[in-house]
Amino acid sequence: MSITDTLRHQYALALSARAALFTYCEDLSTEDFVQQIPSFGHGSIRHLLVHVANVYQYWIGHNALQQKQPFFKADDVVTMLDIPPLYRQVDKMMEVFFTQFDGRWNDVLTIPIQSRQKEIVSTALAIFTHVATHEFHHKGQVLSMSRHLGYTPVDTDLIRF
Repeated sequence: MSITDTLRHQYALALSARAALFTYCEDLSTEDFVQQIPSFGHGSIRHLLVHVANVYQYWIGHNALQQKQPFFKADDVVTMLDIPPLYRQVDKMMEVFFTQFDGRWNDVLTIPIQSRQKEIVSTALAIFTHVATHEFHHKGQVLSMSRHLGYTPVDTDLIRF
């Protein structure tokens, strides 16, 4: 199995965990889905899920693939049912990423960080690892936020029992 095949497989595992999270979130009331929870940095489950999609857009789309697509807007998301179409766009972008970087996972990428007026040097493999771990970090936060709202989270790990 090539490195690209392994990374595609790893992403498929993440998609399975994401699907479990999305199915769980479909049971949240619309009010709870958009409820601001000040103790969490992104405010609401809606904002957090949009943020994760935008991080894929930023690191994979804007930086690795040099595609300048607009970011998703949380205010355009009304219910949980509006979230999966955003991630279908992310999934299409990821397939382009896997194809474009096949055999080039350790190529050096210089990425301008305009907000900090500097550049960072990275690789496609590091960027993939960053967005994947970022998604899992925030997946845990979504589950914690739902617990604060009175729900009982389900298992959304890669290996579920």
